[in-house]
Amino acid sequence: MGSVLKMPMHNPHYRNEELIRSSFNILTGIKFGNIRPMDVDGFIEIHNKLFIFIETKHGISPLQGAQKMALERLSDAVHNPPDKHSYLLVASHEAQGDIDVATSLITEYRHNGKWHWVAELEYTAYDFVYNLIEIHIGHNKI
Repeated sequence: MGSVLKMPMHNPHYRNEELIRSSFNILTGIKFGNIRPMDVDGFIEIHNKLFIFIETKHGISPLQGAQKMALERLSDAVHNPPDKHSYLLVASHEAQGDIDVATSLITEYRHNGKWHWVAELEYTAYDFVYNLIEIHIGHNKI
C-alpha cells in the first residue's frame, strides 16, 4: 500500500496544535553556512509509482529561490518514467491559521522537468491529486 505523510498542523483531528507548532523549532539550530532545513507541506506516495509533493503558498505566491531549487531537484530526481512519476504542486490558500490543503487551489505544477502554469484556478489540490491517481494508478488499485 502507498503511504501518505500529512503535516500535523493541517490535520483537523489532531488535538494539541500548540505542541505541533513548537515542534517546528527543532530545525532552527541546524545551519551549515547559508544552508538551512526546509519542510515539505505535503507528500503522497502510492505503490512506488506516483510521488506527489505539495507546497502551499499564501495568495498566488510562486516558489522562489533555494526552496524552489531544492523542491525541483527532489521532484526531478524521483521522476523516472514510465515506472515512476513525480509531481510538484503549488497550492494557493487564503488561510490565516490552519490550512485546508484539500481545498487550496493549484496555481502551478512541475512534471517531467517542466513547470506548468494553471491558467484557470479551478482545481483544488484534492481534485488534482485525485486525477493524478486515476491517470497513473487507477482508483480501484489503491
